Amino acid sequence: MKAYFGGLLTLLVSTFISTASLAGEIILNNGDWIKGDLTRLQDDIIYWKSENFGELTIEKSKVLQLRTETYVKVNGHDLPCRIRGMDEGRLMYDCADGDKVKISLLSVDSLQPYAEYAAGAYDYEGKVAIAGTHSRGNKVEEDWDVSSEVKFRRGEYRHVMTLEYESESSDDDPVDEEYDIKYRLDWFFDESWFWYNEVGIGADDSKNIDESYLLGSGLGHQMWESHRGGLALELGVEYIKELFNPDEEQKLDPTFNSKLDQTLLRFATDFSYQFPISLKFIHNHELLYSVDNSDDWRFASDTGFNVPLGEGLFSEFLLEYDYDNDPQADNRREDTKFKVGVGYEW
Repeated sequence: MKAYFGGLLTLLVSTFISTASLAGEIILNNGDWIKGDLTRLQDDIIYWKSENFGELTIEKSKVLQLRTETYVKVNGHDLPCRIRGMDEGRLMYDCADGDKVKISLLSVDSLQPYAEYAAGAYDYEGKVAIAGTHSRGNKVEEDWDVSSEVKFRRGEYRHVMTLEYESESSDDDPVDEEYDIKYRLDWFFDESWFWYNEVGIGADDSKNIDESYLLGSGLGHQMWESHRGGLALELGVEYIKELFNPDEEQKLDPTFNSKLDQTLLRFATDFSYQFPISLKFIHNHELLYSVDNSDDWRFASDTGFNVPLGEGLFSEFLLEYDYDNDPQADNRREDTKFKVGVGYEW
């Protein structure tokens, strides 16, 4: 009997210690105090399992203090890390590899329980948008734009696949098609630094580009991120190969070059900001500068607004601007297009 009660007491004590070790707390800027544990952190949202209210979603910018005994996977660390708390907006944690880190919570891109990471947990999201016109009568015209993006992330590796397709026709003119398919792999070797690698293939009838191929690599830094938006900067190198489809006149021109190979420096930004009325401002641009010819540079940007419609639906208003300082043949330097469309994200 004594052995029985001794074993029962040991079981109760170990259960209490186990429960206590799982207990955490989160304190918000308004003074709310919630006990529970971290489920995960993704982008600007903390998923918190509350003892009384189930799983909650909390914006990072609203958090004053965070403590959890759950060991987590942190970008740039192969071994588990333990969060010690926060100090003036900076998250403090110790890792099994001996590192003691203090970093702004807003710049932390991803956290998840280490046990889930070891078991193969991942995140998956995507979106698709369409815009177009269809005219019949005095003017026969069709213009369709389709874009999609899918992201798959596990730990510090993020896979991104994007597709852009445009089709334009007017009256009896031949249809002009443009497509751009890219695959990208980001490795977050640090809490806010990542190394990106991308490959792409495309074509553009309006510029007589029959085939285009892209290979790029570089570094990126998440300057800041919150529930309102964020700013990321990228610097790298790209190799581009373009094959042109000459018309009859260009075929007779001995100076016409039907192939273009070049290496370019790349600088890009990705900025977004959400206003209190849920209207989200979007701006991203890319500057490519040839390492062989100082007169050969390109600039492309997307600027506009995203308006949520509910249940994953959104409306988008975008101004696309492209500038090529050294275009091929008779192509114009500037291209401008305004798009209005709807989409769905998951």
